[in-house]
Amino acid sequence: MWQLNKSLVCLVSYSKGKSLNPRHCTIRSLTATVTHLLDFFALYLASLCRRDKTSYTTTTTMKVVEAQAAVLSNYEVLQHLTQQKDRYKQRKRRGPPNLETVVRELIQYLQSYPNPLSQKPSTYTPGCISQLLERLSPYELSKGEVVMILNLRPASVAALNTVIEEMSERFSDEQQEEMVNIILEVLGQFEAAQPDANGNADEAAES
Repeated sequence: MWQLNKSLVCLVSYSKGKSLNPRHCTIRSLTATVTHLLDFFALYLASLCRRDKTSYTTTTTMKVVEAQAAVLSNYEVLQHLTQQKDRYKQRKRRGPPNLETVVRELIQYLQSYPNPLSQKPSTYTPGCISQLLERLSPYELSKGEVVMILNLRPASVAALNTVIEEMSERFSDEQQEEMVNIILEVLGQFEAAQPDANGNADEAAES
């Protein structure tokens, strides 16, 4: 133990740029210090393994502290990915290739028709989520139902029926129409299709 303490003093002095005492501070003593420290940490990890009855490996592992702590809508995911992409551009650096591929494909998917986020200009705003939650609060919808409404933006009672469970039993026809109107007012809707030269209406416009 005395040898370890002496070596630690040498190691600290060396790290602070102080001159070393050649009689006590040698390369051998510094090497011994590192060895003693590694042995100490090995014993410490072994004690943790015995106490927690958990096997530790030399690789760093991640543990999920709280599974699915928050549910994000497609709009929030798109905002985060776009901001992350902009940060990489500002720093003039590229992220990991596999990450860039996933981000690019996910942004492309979220901005493809018939996803509501494909509409240009976008009808979704930073305040639309809180506004929609406030307007729909009297109907006591579940969190999952609200997220699906944000993602799909149902524009009719029939479409809303695919999102809300047992809608006809929980809400009257008037309430169902009210919810659809709230969704259209807060999140907008695709423009009506315009008939072509032959009088046939195309699918809803993407813009």
